[in-house]
Amino acid sequence: MALSGIFPVMLATARYEETSTDAKFETGTCSMDNQGGMWVYAKASETIAAYVLSKISTAAVRLAEPVADPDINALVPMLGIPQVAFASGEFGWFWRGPGGGVGKGIKVLAAANCALNVLLFATAVDGVVDDAVVTDDAIAGLTLCASITTAAAAECYASVCLSCNLDEGVA
Repeated sequence: MALSGIFPVMLATARYEETSTDAKFETGTCSMDNQGGMWVYAKASETIAAYVLSKISTAAVRLAEPVADPDINALVPMLGIPQVAFASGEFGWFWRGPGGGVGKGIKVLAAANCALNVLLFATAVDGVVDDAVVTDDAIAGLTLCASITTAAAAECYASVCLSCNLDEGVA
């Protein structure tokens, strides 16, 4: 499912479901959608599948890559979820929340047997969230809109901009 009824209200030329090999905006540029969700423009430092939880650097050129539990343990990164796949070196938009919800098409890659409306955590698998991994790496405000039994990209909702519950700094 593509994004449904979600479009930019800031930066009308932003295309949340497209990537490009040349920068259309400065990396780090933010756009707000009509649901109040924040999106950040970044460059993929490696191939990134659609819907994987990713960390976005705060360097001059914002680089994005899938994030796993050990990455979050090192420093609290800026987090985002691409709604399309990126090849290494491509530019595009990462959803940071808040928003999403049933029928909106905003998804995150979740491990098997994740329940509805429960806290989600980063896992040892790059970009995958799970409700069964009880670590200190909870993704604040992120929940699934439905329970799933097999690992899948599942619709999600974020009550706040995506962040981790640690307060050790910013990557």
